[in-house]
Formats: sequence, structure tokens, C-alpha cells
Amino acid sequence: MNEFALANSAFVVESRIGGGGGGAVYKAWHKRLRMHVAVKMFVLGQSSAKEPHRTEVEALENVESVYLPQVHDYITESGRAFIVMDYVEGESFENLLVRGQRFSDLQCLAWYAQLATALDTLHKNNVCHRDIKPSNIILTPSGSIRLIDFGAAIVGGKSPGFAARSPGYASPEQYEAFEQLLRLRSRKHLFEAVRFSDGIDWKRSDIYSLGATMYHIFSGTRPHEKAAEVTALSSYRRHGATVARVIKRSMHPDPSVRFKSAAEVMDALNRTRGLRLFTSMNLWRSSSSKDLSYSRRGTSLQKVGSIVE
Repeated sequence: MNEFALANSAFVVESRIGGGGGGAVYKAWHKRLRMHVAVKMFVLGQSSAKEPHRTEVEALENVESVYLPQVHDYITESGRAFIVMDYVEGESFENLLVRGQRFSDLQCLAWYAQLATALDTLHKNNVCHRDIKPSNIILTPSGSIRLIDFGAAIVGGKSPGFAARSPGYASPEQYEAFEQLLRLRSRKHLFEAVRFSDGIDWKRSDIYSLGATMYHIFSGTRPHEKAAEVTALSSYRRHGATVARVIKRSMHPDPSVRFKSAAEVMDALNRTRGLRLFTSMNLWRSSSSKDLSYSRRGTSLQKVGSIVE
């Protein structure tokens, strides 16, 4: 495999594992670190605007969490940029949900706690993800999760100059900002669109997206793109009342009604018996698939009983 070469390269490229958005992603062996890494390669543009790959580096370079990938290096060479980061083995929740995979409430609660922890870490470092959705969450073979893809992130309160929107997961204000951007861009008023989106509380917008993502993982149904028309979680199957209330508040159309922080989401989740059990047994922090009662049998998951209230 020799699709790219670096001067004095520290990598042995093994395979191409993805692409899109103007770049390609490779699995490689890092000689010095003696571990597999993901190498994202992008062709550098001529625009003075910040490019998504640089935003991803800035979002992750000073943030540490077991639920987030770590950036190891950023290299520019011969008109190309290379991000060297953790290789995250596993499968996205989008793929699992498309196949019709369902999970127990206890499993979902553990992942909810992990994601809220990751989001709290990001927000405390003044990073907002802006594109939380099942395709950007990887379920690893150990049973824990990783939140990935920070190309749309806002770092230090500074917008990269474009808006992301994933129907069903984007908050109403983020969705409207994107629609406004499209309207204004057609009239070549990009800076007006950027100013419009600058008025958004992106932390509470992330909390909406996290709630919408967990709604999908709990219920198996993608939420309606209009927050006011989302069917109550309890309509799909019996879920714990506390969890349903956490998701409902997280997805409230009015940002001021939502949780103020991811730490508040964690506090609310801590009031569920399921998470109290996980905390007392130190299970949801563990990377052990046995502890998380998660196992693979072909493409299926072995479920555990629900103890969420």
C-alpha cells in the first residue's frame, strides 16, 4: 500500500479505511509509538478560511478522555495535511441501527453516561462538537464508545465559518442556522450567516444532539427533524421514567429549558437506579466487555435485562 509517502515517514500504511470530505483515512502502523493509528490525509486549499481538518486538530489536541480519540501529530507537506490520531476499532451506531440492532436499557444508559462525560470534558475545554449523531459514535469491541469527527467543531468560541446540519439530530436553532446559511449564501452574504449562527448557545445545542442520538439508540427510531413533533420515547417501548425525562428535557425546542451543561445531564442520569448500579460496581467506566454485558455473536448483541427506572 503506497498511496502517499512522507519524508522520513514514521508510518507503515496498511489499508485505506475511509474517505470523503476532500480527504482519505488510512490505517497505519506507527513505528515509534508501536501502535496502530489512523492517518487522515487532506489536500490543502487556497482559501484563507480555516479548513475542517485543522479544526479537528485544535478541538482534540488539548483534550483527554477515554471516550475521545487522541491526536498524536499534525503534518503539512507538499500541499497536503496529515492528522495522526488514535485508530478506533469498532462499528458506528448508524451501521448497527440500520441493521436493526437493538440494545437493552442498561447498555444504553452506560453509553449515555460515557457520552455525557465526553461532552462535559469537551465543553470544559471550550470545544463544541456540533455534529453528534450515531454515525459519529463508534462502539468498540470492548463495549465502550468513542465520539469522533470534529470537523464541524467550534473551538474557543470561534466558528470555522460554516454550519453543519444532520436532520433529526441537529437542534432547531442549528437547523435554522443552516437553512439561513443556504439562503444567504445564495445571495453571497456568507458573513451574515456566520453572524446569525454566532448567537447560538452551542453547548446546549450539543446537549440536544446528544439527547436525539440517545433517543434513536434507545428506541431504534430516528427522531423527527422538528423538535416539536418528536414522538415521546415512552411510545415505543417501556423505558425508565427518569431516562425519558432526561431525553425529553435535552431535546426541548427552547434552548433555555434544556440542561445548562453536560454535567447537569450526568447529575440527572445519576438519579436512575441503573446508573447507580453501574457506578457502585464501576462498570460504565470500565473498558471490559464482560463488565458492560456486551458481547458479539456474529452480528448480534447479547442483551441484558433492563434495570432502569
